[in-house]
Amino acid sequence: MATVFDAQSSTNGTNVTSLSIPAFTVGSGANRAVVAYYLGWNDTIGVAASLGADPGMSVISGTDGGGTTAIVLLGRITTLTGSQTASMSWTNSQINVVGGVMTFTGANQTTPFNNGTFGSAVSLSVTSTSGDLTTTGCAASASGNVQTGAGDTGPGTGTIIHTWTGAIDNLTTNRTRQFFRENGSNTSTSQSIYGISGVNVVQAAAAAGVPSLLMAPVIAA
Repeated sequence: MATVFDAQSSTNGTNVTSLSIPAFTVGSGANRAVVAYYLGWNDTIGVAASLGADPGMSVISGTDGGGTTAIVLLGRITTLTGSQTASMSWTNSQINVVGGVMTFTGANQTTPFNNGTFGSAVSLSVTSTSGDLTTTGCAASASGNVQTGAGDTGPGTGTIIHTWTGAIDNLTTNRTRQFFRENGSNTSTSQSIYGISGVNVVQAAAAAGVPSLLMAPVIAA
């Protein structure tokens, strides 16, 4: 069962320590998981995220860029469907911050995420396999504290390099599909990527086949 994108929502803030993500509709497909994208300015200290009535999400191993990129991804499996909101909070006020969530179906319910990674270049390679789905969160700046952030997914065909490009008011990905974009400014100047974090959303294991039951012939006495 391949992992596929389901739904998303995002927002941004200035000089805040929390965000309320606008309501969005989570589908009813089997084996759901959710990823939250924190695209901050200074650090990732104390970042927490939750979806609806679910317990809080956990930081996805390998995605925390700390003070280097101020980006981290969090996630968990979920049974929620229908209209949901999400919330995010952190310790230190961020000059500009973008928060987003994406839900997925077809995700492994035991180990939904692996191969977390981060970097500070315009491209980030996320190790994957066909049927899994890669996703990244990217943040960029220009002219001091102007910031924009966005999230995308890969094609689901294996390891992929997510490459981000564009102007500060139109941050785009030219190798994969973009799903949300939030701007800290309308300034149409060239942006400078300062961080990308990515993870592989693992597909659910294929259902085991039902073994054949061989019946021995009955021999009459």
